[in-house]
Amino acid sequence: MDTKNRRNQSLGHATALACILVLAASSVGAIGIDGPPRRDPVRSRQLRAMDVFLANYGSADFQAVQGALEASPTDAGNPEIVSIALSLGNDYLGRFERFGNSDDLARALESFEAVAARRDLWGGRARSGAVVAYLDMSVARVNGECEVSGFQDRINALSLAALSLTAEEATAASDAEESSALSVSSTPEDNAARAALYVWAASLLSDDPRAEQWRVNAGRIVTGFSLDCQSDETVLALSQAALGYELFGKELPDRFRTNATSHARRLSSTCSPSIGVYQTSEPVSVVEPGETLAAAVHDGMVVAYDLSELFLRQFPPGSQCLDDEEDDPKHPRAL
Repeated sequence: MDTKNRRNQSLGHATALACILVLAASSVGAIGIDGPPRRDPVRSRQLRAMDVFLANYGSADFQAVQGALEASPTDAGNPEIVSIALSLGNDYLGRFERFGNSDDLARALESFEAVAARRDLWGGRARSGAVVAYLDMSVARVNGECEVSGFQDRINALSLAALSLTAEEATAASDAEESSALSVSSTPEDNAARAALYVWAASLLSDDPRAEQWRVNAGRIVTGFSLDCQSDETVLALSQAALGYELFGKELPDRFRTNATSHARRLSSTCSPSIGVYQTSEPVSVVEPGETLAAAVHDGMVVAYDLSELFLRQFPPGSQCLDDEEDDPKHPRAL
């Protein structure tokens, strides 16, 4: 089955993470003027661009899809749906950075915590690595936030949960590749998701005895890719993998190295350039299995892509907490 048909079939019956998304999308909150003035205007502009997703889906009703998701917890399409919650959470985190409202930080944490707590809905399948990489990226952002003392215990617990999930998923994927008894998918989308998983696992758990094998696995997969004419899903996962190398000061594979120091997009979906464009142009009241869910998945990918391709390369975690005269950090704060 081709990627498009597979995705449409998954969206048809492995529906949205309503139990998670109800937490993530239950309140949009007030929109105000960006501040404080020391914040970089480019940072604020990029955060506002990603905030379109939250403005459109922040008050949407996802209840209609809750039962269907729970009825199909092992569906292969669930990882893409879970990522909606991560994108909403990142937009709430962006609002916290812009306005300093602790309610936005709380909602971001609720979104990330809900995803981490429901591995049964997305883990242990071909593209679960993309969820892990996105969750790790999100947790790196949270760990780089300033003035979070009232939330530090939750942030620490979330960080430990994310590390545990990362190790479990990377180990399971690596074991599957090594076992002749298990068939490992070789589609570009699935391979890219595994590459992103391995990169983040090796970077975050560098002292783990399995880290070297994860690095080898990631390098082998990335080296085998052509960056021409890949799907949105493949481009997003490879972008998350590249970010995992850069944020932790790891050497980029040749495949990514050409534009590594540029603030322009490194990776693009030349056959399907829609990954940079929102499909939804106005607030959505109800998201249901079918077209509205497919649009939410797509627009959530736009946020994820902008984060990994542009925002976090230019503004790594923790950079918003520095004074103007300080240099941006080269690495995210430890998870």
